[in-house]
Amino acid sequence: MTRANAQAANALTNLVFGLERPIEHFMWKFWENPAGDPVAWMGLDSETGEIQSENIGLSKKVRVKGQDAKCIMLCESATRPSARGGGLIYKGVTSCVGIDAGASGFTFAYGGQSTDDAIKIGKRWFGYRVAFALDVWEKRLSFAPALEHRLGAFGRLLAPLADLFLSSQEAATSSFQFEEVAECGEEFDELWSRHRDQYALCFFRTAQILNWRYVNCPIGPNRIVLARKNGRAVGYVIWREGRVNGIPIATILDLWHGDESGVAEALLAHASIAARVSGATCLRFAVHKGGAEHRAIMQLKNTRPSPFEKEDRVIVTPLPMAVDVATEGDYGIMRAAIDGRNWYYTQGDCDYLD
Repeated sequence: MTRANAQAANALTNLVFGLERPIEHFMWKFWENPAGDPVAWMGLDSETGEIQSENIGLSKKVRVKGQDAKCIMLCESATRPSARGGGLIYKGVTSCVGIDAGASGFTFAYGGQSTDDAIKIGKRWFGYRVAFALDVWEKRLSFAPALEHRLGAFGRLLAPLADLFLSSQEAATSSFQFEEVAECGEEFDELWSRHRDQYALCFFRTAQILNWRYVNCPIGPNRIVLARKNGRAVGYVIWREGRVNGIPIATILDLWHGDESGVAEALLAHASIAARVSGATCLRFAVHKGGAEHRAIMQLKNTRPSPFEKEDRVIVTPLPMAVDVATEGDYGIMRAAIDGRNWYYTQGDCDYLD
């Protein structure tokens, strides 16, 4: 697949999933990505040339045990209903993506928000495995949805009074200074360089990557807050506000804190306050069980595992690199990638919500 096929590829995705995604969104996602062009294959009708199936791997830069590497996120596949025929064309196209990526120096593939069907089929055909799962936690920011559900219009009137109780419980974060920014700059690059090797595996978070992923994203807006202590940047949080089943929700997409749960807690507390002011009634964050992010969100008041959101399962598979291309370092990266305990990952590391 090339840029010349973009219009037709986007049209097939829209057809299969009932979307109305504009071509500008498709181009941002796959061809404005500073990590590189996608690895994408199509299956064409031999007579008409019409796309029958497609699979697109988004290029990603990743840091693994002190080395820079490349991987792909398998994030978009679609097959025309009339061409499904037991999945053979999908299997062929997806296999081509893996072979092409492996031969081009990409070491592994992954995907978030994996469904039961994707895991079952991928395990059988492509060696997919669930590396880890994130537990979704939520912090109540307002009693309005619950009171309105129980008491109707009267509940809406009571909510502002009840919410005064919530706001009075917020933890003090006076030792940090917060700034909401419109663009990521040098301080974000410095934070990336400072903390990238604290994790065995994490995706690039340079200013260039963050600006593409969050500032230039056609869906949003995404809010970015930088935290400083004694004038020095110590971390940042990125979230998006929107409606889920009609309820205004704030969803954490990225949190960078140098594995310091105190910094993470301060950032989450600040995001909670800012999101509440904007009208969000709940803050959601998917976390590794037992990690610094998990410890941080549990320190905030009025938090709980979400009764509404399923765990976010992340699948991974090594790519079939040619023997004469692969190095011992490549195989080390593969081994590290299939062990989910090595990953630092937030939901913004996939195309969640985009």
